[in-house]
Amino acid sequence: MNHFRELAFPLEGISVSLLMEKIRSTIDEMRMFAPGDGVVIGISGGPDSTVLLHALHQLRNERDIRLEAVHVNHGLRGEESTRDAEFARGQAEGLEIPFEVITLTSLRKEGGSIQQNARDARYFHFHRVARSRGARRIALGHHADDCIEWALMNLIQGTGMSGLRGIPPIRGEVIRPLIRIRKGEILAYLAQKNIPFIEDSSNRSQSYLRNRIRHTLIPFLEERFNPRVNEALLRILSIAAWEDEYLTGEAERFFMQALVERRDGMLRMDRRAVAAMQPAVQARLIRHAVASIAGTTRGLSFGHIHSILQMIKKEGRSRRLHLPGGITVSTEYESLDVKKRTKETNSDFYHVIQEPGTLWLPVPRMRLTFQLRPDALGLDVKQSPPGRAYLDAERCAFPLTLRNPWPGDRFQPLGMEAPMKLKGFFINQCIPRSSRARTPLLISRQQIAWVVGLRVDERFKVRRWKAPVLTVEMTPLKE
Repeated sequence: MNHFRELAFPLEGISVSLLMEKIRSTIDEMRMFAPGDGVVIGISGGPDSTVLLHALHQLRNERDIRLEAVHVNHGLRGEESTRDAEFARGQAEGLEIPFEVITLTSLRKEGGSIQQNARDARYFHFHRVARSRGARRIALGHHADDCIEWALMNLIQGTGMSGLRGIPPIRGEVIRPLIRIRKGEILAYLAQKNIPFIEDSSNRSQSYLRNRIRHTLIPFLEERFNPRVNEALLRILSIAAWEDEYLTGEAERFFMQALVERRDGMLRMDRRAVAAMQPAVQARLIRHAVASIAGTTRGLSFGHIHSILQMIKKEGRSRRLHLPGGITVSTEYESLDVKKRTKETNSDFYHVIQEPGTLWLPVPRMRLTFQLRPDALGLDVKQSPPGRAYLDAERCAFPLTLRNPWPGDRFQPLGMEAPMKLKGFFINQCIPRSSRARTPLLISRQQIAWVVGLRVDERFKVRRWKAPVLTVEMTPLKE
């Protein structure tokens, strides 16, 4: 089967040199990277990431940047997924760019769609590789048409102003140098330079809303209403971005004015001060407050915002609203509180790990990555960094169990001569009572091998340099 897509796009008027100038202008105007920076490029083998890869390769010496390419194989499309990974490898190696492929064993986790889980996994590994390589930036191939589709999808689902501004050119370490490039320019570039690419067959599936917008809604709008509807939508996105940026700044300013107290997992605002604000500012202030505590506003709907606004207006008795992610918003007299719930009805968890790979924990929100090494050479097994454990793989063997603490749990903290009650260990370590029930325990053969993020059990420590090692790394999830 021929996996390369035929190009049927009018090339007249589209210049390869003009496309490169637009990319240069975007990089410079937004200060996406500086000389000497390391840049990790996420590549799929598709047209967008292929142009990104070639464009940054062309700029590598000119801008004095170090490039690394990463492909995440989600394993969702069988042989096609393997084909994509090998094609991406050939792309990077053909340009003499260091390459790494990440193969995921499973995308199953509690809550969320497969697509969202896949996105989370990609971003997690992009950031992990960037940190391990000392790279300051992660470059992704999103372009102007992606912004249009994203904004339409958000509009259909009932977004606010923030959802209409499109995909941000820069968010943290992530940069998008193609954000002002149209899809037609990308395809023309590939055709004019005779650069092959592959297409993900799932991009044609009508079961996904974004694909229906791309293949059905936008062509319908172009044919029946406005042949240049994409240009009109891009103008709307620009206006929305300006206004959203202004309103966000105003909300942050008013938030600081209303803030009365802030401590770990909780903030308190002056309810009357918030009630006196304009509704547009109130809504953004609430989102800002929730994000400050939860690290994200995912799952926070218009209905939640509306309910909170009604609570703010009413004086008298206290009111409380439970939000997704274990967040509680409450009003009492003159206070508006946002805090993490200390007791969750679903705080219990129990997972069996059959083999090395990655495990996502929704409660508490973290990822655990399990890797086997043939020996301990090069590892400082006595001084493992926070969030990482080096375990004797002969004693800590699969299948392993990951669960929350149970009454009567005992373990032998590293460096101690005898086991002790886990409760006593928590007290000695000054672990808040509200956090103890959500602290994961890695169990091997009915014994605690690691109190995750805190201490390895003495019985599971690495004793011989030439013995196999199980490395377990914990990463908290903030988004």
